Amino acid sequence: MKGIEKYISYLINHSGTVLNSAVKKQFAPFNLAPEQSLILAVLKRENGLTQHEIGERLKKDKANITRMADNLEKKGFIQRVRDPNNRRAFNVFITAQGEATYDEVLVIYKKINEEICSRVTAEELSEFKRILGKLTSEK
Repeated sequence: MKGIEKYISYLINHSGTVLNSAVKKQFAPFNLAPEQSLILAVLKRENGLTQHEIGERLKKDKANITRMADNLEKKGFIQRVRDPNNRRAFNVFITAQGEATYDEVLVIYKKINEEICSRVTAEELSEFKRILGKLTSEK
């Protein structure tokens, strides 16, 4: 292996890009980016969070969350309401359209996950997850 391909950060990034492209292609009919679907997933579990709380859960910065929320609101997937306890904050709620769309794309996520995971044994997958956890944990 020569050049940049020998670095673990490159391999992880490249793998993520390949997988994200596959998901993005499947999500195109829903007018939803894979990253945007993560906000919907968070709101399905905990509706009404502030944008700051969503950012904390997804480990994304404020600007990124604001941009995605703007797009999701324009598409009718979420609604933002000013927080009555903090005029600078917005509580974010998933709409019925957002829930229906998320339910459909979740099926796609599961299908892609099954296809990818079928390429390795259960033991290999468990070991891979364990190693990724070690590589990405803070010291």
